[in-house]
Amino acid sequence: MSGPVFISALSGVSGAGRGAALRTSFVELEGGASLYRAGSEHAPRQGDGAQLRAARRRGHPVSFAPHLVPMARGIVLAAQARLSHPVSPGEAHLAFCERYAGEPFVHVLDPGTWPETRAVRGSNRCDVAVTTLHGGETLLAAAAIDNLVKGAAGQALQNLNLLLGWPETTALPAHGMPW
Repeated sequence: MSGPVFISALSGVSGAGRGAALRTSFVELEGGASLYRAGSEHAPRQGDGAQLRAARRRGHPVSFAPHLVPMARGIVLAAQARLSHPVSPGEAHLAFCERYAGEPFVHVLDPGTWPETRAVRGSNRCDVAVTTLHGGETLLAAAAIDNLVKGAAGQALQNLNLLLGWPETTALPAHGMPW
């Protein structure tokens, strides 16, 4: 990776916090979308992924632009980063497949297929897709989760399973309920 990482995420109202506010009222939000706490206002949180923390430690600034959209739940995001050397879309896809092989809740989608929140609704699964742009010089990765399952609660249960020596998937759904 070379340079900054740019992340844009679409979040349902459940991802914008628990506090009652006019901007998170589903009735008020319906038919529109908006940025919230974008740029420097959206401070890094403890829950940020290990890869984002590692990127920051290596001197790669990370910008995050969350958007509030009229859905009750779910997050879909796209992240872009400059690569230090060109990589083909196939090489990027293979690298993601190898990295997430054996991870029960990460599903790397086929090339040309992109994550959707409705496909992961009600599951602890994260659907991921990847390609490269600009002659292989830019990585584009996308992911979708149901933040009400694959959020803090799902992560806590997954970690509890591991701590107790149980199968990681115990009591956690891997299949979504899109409708």
